[in-house]
Amino acid sequence: MRSNTKSFLKDAFGSLISNDKAISAAKASPWWLTIVLFFVGIIIPIIPMTVSAANTKGSQAITTYSYNMDKVVPYLSYQMAKDNKQLVLDDNHEIASITADDMTPAYHYENTLTGMTEFEIFFSSASTEKEKTNYVKNYCSTKHKKTVTNDEGETQEVEYNSSFLVFFKNGSYLQLFTQDGTQAIPGSSFLGDYKKFAAGTDLVKFLIETEANKTAPTTEEEILVRMGNSAEIKEVFNNFKTFLNKSYANLKVKNTWLSSLIYLGVYAGLSLLMSFLIWLLTRGKANPFNYLSILVCFKIGTWCDLCPALIGLVLGFLIPKYAIMFFIMPVGLRIMYLSMKQLRPNY
Repeated sequence: MRSNTKSFLKDAFGSLISNDKAISAAKASPWWLTIVLFFVGIIIPIIPMTVSAANTKGSQAITTYSYNMDKVVPYLSYQMAKDNKQLVLDDNHEIASITADDMTPAYHYENTLTGMTEFEIFFSSASTEKEKTNYVKNYCSTKHKKTVTNDEGETQEVEYNSSFLVFFKNGSYLQLFTQDGTQAIPGSSFLGDYKKFAAGTDLVKFLIETEANKTAPTTEEEILVRMGNSAEIKEVFNNFKTFLNKSYANLKVKNTWLSSLIYLGVYAGLSLLMSFLIWLLTRGKANPFNYLSILVCFKIGTWCDLCPALIGLVLGFLIPKYAIMFFIMPVGLRIMYLSMKQLRPNY
């Protein structure tokens, strides 16, 4: 191995922990290697966020917030089955039987202890995203009222929202609210589709059928009996989770690509900004590095990205919640230290 090659490799690996080595490697590296390292440096730290987005499930909302949902969902599913409600998907993965919009909830669950409507189900023929958004805004976001008694014994009416699910012609929409109905659960709403379900699937049967019982209840008494079977309603609730996961599958792919491209753009912009700052901070007459061209400064900034990128990769998997910051902060601190230590002016 040639001595200059050996020296370059030493600088290349040393650049992970040494700014001096990063500067030496940058000066010696060809332009094409810098381009490769630039993309490597901004792709590595987005891997944890991409993996996290790809592993997101539609059922995570009710897994995080499941207050009474394990009872509400089976009960309303049984109600639809009792009424012989059929939601059969055609070859286009659409529900042909939905031809009109519900102005009021088709089904709802009211908590007899609190007097609050906890969950509602709507049906709508809306097919475009704009139509669906307008429908949810106009008919599903209507506030309910309940009477409460304050500490002084006075009664007053307060408004609250109910969680709801909309079966559109070609997709579904879920929105969950807190127990008191005052605010939406973060991350609990999404607009899904039926493309992951086989043509001919009846969504009502999909929800209620279990290993032990594949028949629909015919009376309210039979529904109450089934609601007393904890194993059966648990399986029905799991069916609902599967329904949400399948509905969210296509949207998950779209969101994963979109979020990854956004993060990629942010990190690319940050890397270029840091390189520009290196060039800008070395422009002073008293700075011995004012001879560095903007291309060389871009190379230095790129070589300095690799260590923060690896830090972002590791910490991003360990603490996913703050993954986006684990590249931004280290690269900013490294460039700041580089400018004040290795590339500082002489006064």
